[in-house]
Amino acid sequence: MTNCSDYHIELIVNICSNIIRKYNQEPDSLRLEIIAGGHYVIGVDTDNLDKIVDMNFELADRIVAESELDSCKLVALFRPRRRINK
Repeated sequence: MTNCSDYHIELIVNICSNIIRKYNQEPDSLRLEIIAGGHYVIGVDTDNLDKIVDMNFELADRIVAESELDSCKLVALFRPRRRINK
């Protein structure tokens, strides 16, 4: 399990939402998997990989700075939008 309470998850979601707004992006998908520690994956409607990298660096910095998340083993990340190959 993640050792994350609802409060921890809400805190991570708020951090992610603030970063999305700061970078003027729109999420295209959200996925929360509670397997082997857990993953919270936010798809962003962009192909700009530099922007995704910047958003992920800021996300890491803000999560590390939030001491209340020290016991939460949930991994959060942004990824570019998915394309359907034909």
